[in-house]
This record gives sequence, structure tokens and C-alpha cells, in this order.
Amino acid sequence: MATKKTKAVKDEAVVKEKPKATVKATSKKRLIARRPILYYGREFLTGEELPDKDSEKVKEWTEDGSAVWE
Repeated sequence: MATKKTKAVKDEAVVKEKPKATVKATSKKRLIARRPILYYGREFLTGEELPDKDSEKVKEWTEDGSAVWE
């Protein structure tokens, strides 16, 4: 009878395990400075990646040609 309990516990452990997610390689676009930009006290030089969290700034930079998505 002890083997049935052990088997039941093992079966529960298998059910509780979730399958591991597969990681797909995606190419995320980067926002690149086309000229020096001062943003929150840091100067980003031409060719450096800019932070893309501030959607208003991203819109301004891309509209005036200061930055481009690559």
C-alpha cells in the first residue's frame, strides 16, 4: 500500500511541473542616435543606442531625424 501513495505523489509532481518555455531568437529594433543627444543628464553620441521607454521623446527624435530605428 505504501507504493500506491508514493506513486500518487510522483504523479502529482509530474502534473504540477510546467513545460519549459522555448526562447526564440528575435531581432529587436534599436533606436540609434544620428547626432549627439542629451537625455536625463547623459549624452548619447552618434551611433549609440538610445532608451526607448519615453514614447514622447522617441517620437520627437524620429520625427526630427535625430534618431532612427535599426
